[in-house]
Amino acid sequence: DRGVYNIVTTSDGVHYGAKDVRRVKRKYNHVRSELQKKGTRSAKRRLKAISGREKRFVQDQNHCISKKLANTDDVSAYVLEDLSSMNMLRLRGKSSKTMRKWISNWSYSDLETKLSYKCQRNGIRVEFVDARYTSQKCSVCKMIDKALRKGNRYTCRHCGISRMDGVPQVNRKRNLWIKRSCPSLQACLKGVDLRFVENMDSLSNDFWQQNLVSQSVVVWRSIAFENVCFLHIRQIKKALGISGVITTQSAWSKRKDDECGIQIDLLLERRDNVVNMCEIKFYSDDFTVDGAYYRTILRRQALLETHLKRKNVIHNTLITTYGLVYNEYSGVFSSVITLDDLFE
Repeated sequence: DRGVYNIVTTSDGVHYGAKDVRRVKRKYNHVRSELQKKGTRSAKRRLKAISGREKRFVQDQNHCISKKLANTDDVSAYVLEDLSSMNMLRLRGKSSKTMRKWISNWSYSDLETKLSYKCQRNGIRVEFVDARYTSQKCSVCKMIDKALRKGNRYTCRHCGISRMDGVPQVNRKRNLWIKRSCPSLQACLKGVDLRFVENMDSLSNDFWQQNLVSQSVVVWRSIAFENVCFLHIRQIKKALGISGVITTQSAWSKRKDDECGIQIDLLLERRDNVVNMCEIKFYSDDFTVDGAYYRTILRRQALLETHLKRKNVIHNTLITTYGLVYNEYSGVFSSVITLDDLFE
């Protein structure tokens, strides 16, 4: 990952800081400002003399960093976020004037060029992925929420396991790698968190039989199944018959002061003014909707309607392992998607 405060953050947690680069840029920015205010002939000669020094220093830093990355052993590919469409006009009103100035002076393209040709010479691939929401999305549960990032810390409150990973670049580089990896590998690895057995020296032969219904395993299975669903959005859209409709997908939550709040596992916002509110349930048998759960779904739907920007039609969708038991409350779901649909 590339950033303003850390030039590069690698997948193994190595940070190449931008402290020296920012110091030099502040220095020359101040010198240019003072000389331009004077406007004398000697000041103009001085401006000409120092022109290009800042650029050469930044290029030297990028050369050194890209050389270290390209000469790193046991690396087959580098995955970078695609910043070619970054537009400073979009940042107006979303960031401070100082931050916009730093971003406009950000030499990410120069580092990208140097890293590409050096990696090509050493037989290392350089690939690019979409950079949208990679710093706001949890790399485990796919929750997108600006509130999850507090300054230089990233903590997810959605997946049940607090992710105190340090700087947001660590979470972002996971998202970049996940976007690049094949879906089958993601489904096998990304949802697996065996932290509940990490302190055990050895496992007995009947460990899984004894703990199959434990709370830790139940939470782990639920999170893993949610991750699998997020990795199969194309199949979900096909099962809903909306393969040709442009959609945006995310998890959604709303916390109220007087209540515990609500959480929607998957929200598909469609261009045809329809929203699919998806409930993801990992269940060992056909899922049954009771009266309490029926009222919970209606409450979530009503609260979601109040927060939608447009008057959209909401369709309740159930994504579960095997199917739905049809009773007096099952009509709350307009469509049901099973594992067979996800892996068709």
